[in-house]
Amino acid sequence: KKVKTDGELVAGAIAISDEVQGGEVVLPFTPIHQVKIDSSFRFVPQGLTPLYDTLTVSLVAMVLMSLMAKAHRKRVVIMVYVLTDGAEMGSHTFELGDTSEMVTLLTQGRIKHRVAGVGVGYPMKEVFTSMGIPAEAIRDIESPAELQSLFEEIGQSVSATSQGGDTGGF
Repeated sequence: KKVKTDGELVAGAIAISDEVQGGEVVLPFTPIHQVKIDSSFRFVPQGLTPLYDTLTVSLVAMVLMSLMAKAHRKRVVIMVYVLTDGAEMGSHTFELGDTSEMVTLLTQGRIKHRVAGVGVGYPMKEVFTSMGIPAEAIRDIESPAELQSLFEEIGQSVSATSQGGDTGGF
């Protein structure tokens, strides 16, 4: 849906597993008004879940994006939604402490960025809590209807934050 912004909202998604060298771009970074997820949207993840490696690298990228925006006198509020269907398995570079440090860096700084965790068909509250993700920003979901509801909630959250109310997240 249309949202009022100062600048351009973009969205993107990358699936990273041991099955895909370097990650599979599920949704390239695209202006938000051009994002369309319908029956042609193919997403069938497989393989291990290198959760600590994936999340630590992703959060570092978000911090760098924020710093680049700041260098251009733009204030960016980062909203990271971690959706996973499995516990950590296969990370070989980073550990829980590294991921936790990045979550803290994002959420406890002068600008309060948001990190939320969603376990899809797999209980993840304990793992996400140990990463430092606030309990109110963690959810375990089971059904396709709950997943659809989550995406609607994410859209509303991004809209609210982009309009300056500072009420994003869930």
